Amino acid sequence: MSDQDRIDEAIDEAQATGQPISHAAARMIAAAYHGGQATAGYSFASTGVIHDSDELLRDLFTGIDHDASREKDALRHYLTDREQRGETDPVEGWSRLWLE
Repeated sequence: MSDQDRIDEAIDEAQATGQPISHAAARMIAAAYHGGQATAGYSFASTGVIHDSDELLRDLFTGIDHDASREKDALRHYLTDREQRGETDPVEGWSRLWLE
């Protein structure tokens, strides 16, 4: 199973339950779409810290050459949920998170 298949499966599961995607799915999306080491997407993929969710979404999804609206919507829901709970700091164990 490819990473994209794992992301799609995680999004499907989240949509079915009405819950945000998991930390691991959010990390995998950011890792797949970030624009390089000096970007908000790379910082988030590396640390899990949410500095500016709008900048993060712009970095990850502006200028990509295919439709990633499902990933963008799922990540937006995830970020909004974390921010509403005041959880913008690193997630414990973030660097080990990956969908299996």
